[in-house]
Amino acid sequence: MNASRTPSPGSRPSPREQQGAALRSKEEELGRLADRQERQEFFKQILPLLDPLKDYVRRRLRIAYLELAVRTPVETTGDILGRVIFKAYRDFGRKPADLSLEHWLYQLADRVLKSYIQSRKRTEMRRR
Repeated sequence: MNASRTPSPGSRPSPREQQGAALRSKEEELGRLADRQERQEFFKQILPLLDPLKDYVRRRLRIAYLELAVRTPVETTGDILGRVIFKAYRDFGRKPADLSLEHWLYQLADRVLKSYIQSRKRTEMRRR
């Protein structure tokens, strides 16, 4: 069950809550930019909103390194985040209507990370 939290009066929203609110307010504009194929403006609009997503990607990569799933870091957090943003730009028209932009971006990040980690595992297995 996914209950939404309501901040108490006087408390500051978390960075994740701020990201969600910012993405909700920009979703329509980002959709227009993707439809008009204005890639540079799309990236310029979405990048400042993604600090919590960047932290999430960094944590997932760190876990993969600690679990020895990835021994040699080939891609950085920025590389993975860039792939996620490009996928979001390219596939914005196919975003599921029942998912918020924030949830969809995290779903894309999970897919990109899983693909990267699996490819690195295969490479590491061949090296051994």
